[in-house]
Amino acid sequence: DVTSEERFVRLSYFLRFIPKVHDTIVMAGHLRSIIMSAAVPQGAPDSDDPAHGVYPTWWVSLIDFRQQIYYWGGTLQPNFLWIDLNRLARDGRFDEGSPTLSLNPRQRTLA
Repeated sequence: DVTSEERFVRLSYFLRFIPKVHDTIVMAGHLRSIIMSAAVPQGAPDSDDPAHGVYPTWWVSLIDFRQQIYYWGGTLQPNFLWIDLNRLARDGRFDEGSPTLSLNPRQRTLA
């Protein structure tokens, strides 16, 4: 069940059953759970062509365009980070010449 076609069918099916909620964090959780149902586990064989080995899902990302929140989570860590893009904009982090920001998703103190 790890071919692209099978994963697409799974996503299409589950998307029809997302509860209607107004809490964007809860909605992000619902979407992440559906995306993870189509994720390829670490070590899963490529059944289309075993010579190519594996192609695991390494991360999941979502964006709430209305609230301007970016969600990101690695599949090997239980935490899911979110970044308020409006706050970064208010703080001038997107201004010309501002320093590049980065997060290390393996940094355990982020959770």
